[in-house]
Amino acid sequence: MELIIPAVVIVLIMFIFTFFMFKNLVKRINNSTKKYFLDKLQDFDYIIAEKEKEIEILSEQIKRLNEAKKHGENGEIIEIPEFKKPDEKIVYDIPTPEFRETGFFKNYKGLNKEFDVDEEKILKDFIKIHEKDDTKEYKELSAFSKLFTQNAIYESLTLTPEEQLNLVESVLTEKNRSYVEPIIKTIKNFNVLEMLDKIKERMDKISPTIYVYVSGDSNKNYDYLSSKIKTQLFKNMSKGIIIEYKDKLYDYSI
Repeated sequence: MELIIPAVVIVLIMFIFTFFMFKNLVKRINNSTKKYFLDKLQDFDYIIAEKEKEIEILSEQIKRLNEAKKHGENGEIIEIPEFKKPDEKIVYDIPTPEFRETGFFKNYKGLNKEFDVDEEKILKDFIKIHEKDDTKEYKELSAFSKLFTQNAIYESLTLTPEEQLNLVESVLTEKNRSYVEPIIKTIKNFNVLEMLDKIKERMDKISPTIYVYVSGDSNKNYDYLSSKIKTQLFKNMSKGIIIEYKDKLYDYSI
């Protein structure tokens, strides 16, 4: 009996200690969970605010487009120079809150309903405006770069920089000299590969190809409008088109 009573007391003390320890642990976990949830809700609010700001900008663009429709038949092109094509889709790991932010979805629904542009007419007008654009430089650079086949490039790289430069100058003509020489002058230690890379960069900027981006789930294709048009899918767009031409973007999308 003398051994049982101390043992019971010790077990009771351990039980009480364990109880309070678990109680304190649960309290700390609850506080941490609440703090984490509130932090994520703040992130969610920030995203909503950003989206609403984008909607305001798009609404202003739609207003300008509608005014252009009313005041002219030629469909004014609105340039958005700061637009960038996102390379990756951002996924936010945010728990679903107990409420719905109805303002954003309501605004988006209204915007989507109001956003109504004649994409084919925009493209036809765009083609008409740029059909007489000068393509001489692009054609000359394209023809010049085609002179350098894989074998020619390999043989050129076995030469010294000075010999490579002499080789290039020997194939210059009166037509292409004014376009190629400025590129050559930007290369300090001349190299045929570097020259061809710079020529390609220049051709990309002045290309007569009109790239038309449509939403990723769309089956639209506007290649039939012109041989210069190349339709491409753009997943981060829900409606409309984006035109890319000569290193500039013209945004008609949401």
